[in-house]
Amino acid sequence: MNVCENDFVSAVLIAGNGGNGTDELEFRTNNGTWSAWTAYTSGTDISTADLSGVEIRTRRTASYCENSAYVTVSWSVEATPIAGTITKTPDVMNVCENDIVSAILTAGNGGNGIDELEFRTNDGTWTAWAAYTSGAEISTADLSGVEIRTRRTAAYCENSSYITVSWSVEATPIAGSITKTPDVMNVCENDIVSAIITAGNGGNGIDELDFRTNDGTW
Repeated sequence: MNVCENDFVSAVLIAGNGGNGTDELEFRTNNGTWSAWTAYTSGTDISTADLSGVEIRTRRTASYCENSAYVTVSWSVEATPIAGTITKTPDVMNVCENDIVSAILTAGNGGNGIDELEFRTNDGTWTAWAAYTSGAEISTADLSGVEIRTRRTAAYCENSSYITVSWSVEATPIAGSITKTPDVMNVCENDIVSAIITAGNGGNGIDELDFRTNDGTW
């Protein structure tokens, strides 16, 4: 009953009996509206490209009596599923931790009319994909990545490929600590001072470490 768009369909006639010996064989297609019935040759392939339905029918005709009833075979054609598009906000690859991200789905075409829309987040490992509502805001707190994907599904044919948008999340930079030696506020001229840094967290992983001196001016 169901085929995928761009499949080929055909039918082979086994002749009827009686009447005037003539089997009428016709077909029609639907690309939004049904075409007129047209003569069909047994075994001929019919492309389903851009179609939603195909029918082939036969009847045995009579010269003086009533023709037989029609015998009909048909196919419903499922349109090729085409994924929609996703518009992401903000439209950048990298965001800062605690930023809010979201996406709007523009529906796809074909298939069974259903757009699957999912998201997942990374807090060290990726979560399982979960249903996402178009436009819903996602906080990036404690995350390193967010992905949203869509595809158009099909009832009988292959689903479309996924369309995916993503953000890499840069963790909030937190400065490290400095341990000074000697650990006092005031020292004498000619004393030696130094410091040990304990690395910070987040950001790009780089700890900037500077010093300056004052001989009257900094």
